[in-house]
Amino acid sequence: EKIFLEKVTTCEHLELEGLPADQMLALAHALPLYRNLKSLKVKTFRCSEEAVEALAKAFATSGLQSLTVCNDDAESSKLMVKALAEGLKMNKSITNID
Repeated sequence: EKIFLEKVTTCEHLELEGLPADQMLALAHALPLYRNLKSLKVKTFRCSEEAVEALAKAFATSGLQSLTVCNDDAESSKLMVKALAEGLKMNKSITNID
């Protein structure tokens, strides 16, 4: 836990690939701990409604400036767009979405 907290508090760029829906939910819960995170890239993931709600809350309060999403699953991609739309209502720091 100590090493995890040391890593997340200094991490500025995070790239994740192949996350199943439960891990996307875990990511949403962990994002607030990444206080210095500037860019997030998520590739080939699955997403659930529960993860969308948690991601929307995480995006709303994050300091992210750049988000890159690459996915081949249309339903999960739609859910991610929904999370972004909700999160961006409160957060103006994300200025680059790809």
